[in-house]
Amino acid sequence: MPRLYKGIGVGTFLHGLHRNADLRQTGLPAHSPNMRYGHPTMIDHIGGNTDSPFISLTRSYGVAYDYAIDFSRAVPTAADPAYVVAIDIEYADAQGAGLAFMDPVVEIARYANDPLGPNSYHHDGEMDFILGVTNPSTMSHFRTKAALFPPGNTTPPTPARLTPELRAMIRALRDAEIIVHGGTIPGRYVTRIYDIH
Repeated sequence: MPRLYKGIGVGTFLHGLHRNADLRQTGLPAHSPNMRYGHPTMIDHIGGNTDSPFISLTRSYGVAYDYAIDFSRAVPTAADPAYVVAIDIEYADAQGAGLAFMDPVVEIARYANDPLGPNSYHHDGEMDFILGVTNPSTMSHFRTKAALFPPGNTTPPTPARLTPELRAMIRALRDAEIIVHGGTIPGRYVTRIYDIH
């Protein structure tokens, strides 16, 4: 059984729930469980709009810890900590709870699988372009520099092509992300809640 984690920043939707009730009792709900499912919604969720029918989890405690700190709306303190939630759930239990655990890279690649189509995830940047997408806070210069073209090209310099599909796939890989759809992860699968400050 893999252990999964969820980082919860101070002032976020789940942080407010946990302040009022133990997530081991209430479970971890999606922010908008009745919202329509779709690839654009998943891409938007991975991009940071968590008002969606999805719940993001990770296989990495380190990623969950970073999310708990980086996405806090106030500095976590001992009196008002951020949290990392540990979740243990068997595959059969997930199916029985009506939850779909999805690999977002596979889901998005299935949608964006035509290399010549408008939803292609392919870029026209250099090899270091992905570094700027992976770490925009310290390496954005790789993402924003002008794309190279062959000599004699008259195209004005523009940054390399970055589609929402590619950005979402890179973020999902970076974060070891697993997307959950189906409502609420039952509280019985929450095995630990770590205070982070």
